Amino acid sequence: MTAGLDANAVLARAQTETGLYDYGDPTLPERFCLAVDHLNGIGMDANGIEQAESVCHWLLTSRLEFIEDRNRYPIAAEVIDHPMFVTGEPRSGTTLMHVLMAVDPHARALRFWEVMYPSPPPGLARPDDPRRARADADWREINAKMPKWLLSHPYNDMLGDGLPEDERSWAFDFRVMTPTAWWRVPMQTLVAGLPTDSVAQYRLHMAMLQQLQYNRPPKYWVLKGFHGFRLKEFFDTYPDANLLWLHRDPAQVAASRTMMIADILDGIVGPIDLAVEAKKHLEMSRQARVQGFQCDLRPTACRRISLSHPESGAGLRSGPRNPRPPLSADSLLLQPNPQTGRRLRGFHLPTGLDRRPIRLPHNRNTRHSHVFQHHRAGGASRRSACPA
Repeated sequence: MTAGLDANAVLARAQTETGLYDYGDPTLPERFCLAVDHLNGIGMDANGIEQAESVCHWLLTSRLEFIEDRNRYPIAAEVIDHPMFVTGEPRSGTTLMHVLMAVDPHARALRFWEVMYPSPPPGLARPDDPRRARADADWREINAKMPKWLLSHPYNDMLGDGLPEDERSWAFDFRVMTPTAWWRVPMQTLVAGLPTDSVAQYRLHMAMLQQLQYNRPPKYWVLKGFHGFRLKEFFDTYPDANLLWLHRDPAQVAASRTMMIADILDGIVGPIDLAVEAKKHLEMSRQARVQGFQCDLRPTACRRISLSHPESGAGLRSGPRNPRPPLSADSLLLQPNPQTGRRLRGFHLPTGLDRRPIRLPHNRNTRHSHVFQHHRAGGASRRSACPA
């Protein structure tokens, strides 16, 4: 019988090799032990256990070095000013919108090379910093192992310069176990089952933004994550944030999510039961739809604007406090008009457009690679405001 991972030994090794002991959260070792219990319960062979131990060591040492940076430099004093977030269900167009917004030279987005290797702060890095090349090599390995994922998510060919979801900043918090950290380990994605704490998770997310902003030229953050079911904690952490919420037909969302997960896991654990997976994602879409309608009951709802995917039609409503239908994605990207400008005023979104096609950087394979050149509307306020 293959021996499993020893959580205490893995923790001790990370601390010994770094000479650091502060994880910034006294509950992390206990949570890590639960993650190790999950790994040991999968029934991996010796190679799988070796790969899992390697990933654990990487995440733990990254966490220790990340917290040491905050202890050494005044990173916690960084102000995250009026960040812009894209949200919605997975496969509703959030990545396309995020990539479009990140093209703005005045914007700063998370990059995979930064969240995979966040220490030292990029603002203090040497010109020959090897982390970009290391992350590029990681992503070439991911793409080679999961080639079908490129079909459903062609942005992966941006490699280390790709745009991670906000949830990727929690990888070294051992609350989720997703392929962009665990691709070498023969396991299914784990997004539920480990302890969660939305307050602590957003605190860590802000710490990541501060780390990556430190000692760099001022820019505004454009970010993407799935925040709809934890809006209170989200706005408690970012009270001046603007939230762009995309909508798509939930049946289309469930089908697209099912096939993307199948594409990912095919390269890690092999084929999965599509019927079981589809049922799970359809239920997730139902829950997200309920949460989406309920969210406008919160006093923070005035900082949200909704956009419908072309498949959704114009009949969706944002909730009782915003009875107008959401703007269509086409009205934002292709047909700017006075109504669009009024609805977006105060949200710091690109409302000025021309018709020159551009190519999203490094994104050769995607059917979305040609979009319309955008620029920020002149004089647009960066202050949060309710839509008129």
